[in-house]
Amino acid sequence: QYAFAIFPTDGVDSPTVVASQVANELLDVEGVGASFVLSDIDGTIYISARSIDMINVQVVMEKFGGGGHSNASGAQVPDGDPEEIIATIKRYLDEIDEVGDFLPASSDEEEVEENA
Repeated sequence: QYAFAIFPTDGVDSPTVVASQVANELLDVEGVGASFVLSDIDGTIYISARSIDMINVQVVMEKFGGGGHSNASGAQVPDGDPEEIIATIKRYLDEIDEVGDFLPASSDEEEVEENA
């Protein structure tokens, strides 16, 4: 349900752009509802997070001081370790699962709000 990747940036022009594209492409894999791609640029770990209306990735990225939108967000972690960051993201995803911080699964909820 989640995909994680560490993107090598050596010799890549615009690595954050390419990492974002990789995060988008991972959503095309069957069963993947959210993706997180990490890239190390000069000692700072850049995280590109994407979701297909499954979870609010902005909530996850806010834990790292980042932000964005519910389906596309990012963060930067100075002097971070990619494996540790992935482990932390997995813990946050478990917490989200427990407290129900997922995106609404039904358009009926939106329709009720619009008609109120």
